[in-house]
Amino acid sequence: MTSQQKSEQEPLADLAARIAHDVGTPMTAILGYAELIEKSIGDDKNRKRARNIIDQAHRVNQLLQELLRTSQADR
Repeated sequence: MTSQQKSEQEPLADLAARIAHDVGTPMTAILGYAELIEKSIGDDKNRKRARNIIDQAHRVNQLLQELLRTSQADR
């Protein structure tokens, strides 16, 4: 990759890092609250719903990490 191509991709890498941070921060809070809810709920139906939130939050976090890795690899 030429230095011009690297400099052209740098704004995209910066955007990816900002997105990962701006989405990752509230996702961490969502994950924490969902884990608390899962532990405090007595009925199975709502516990499963909380588990679904937790699983999906982990999935989003994995996607964000992949986005960061990809953007850093281009630098």
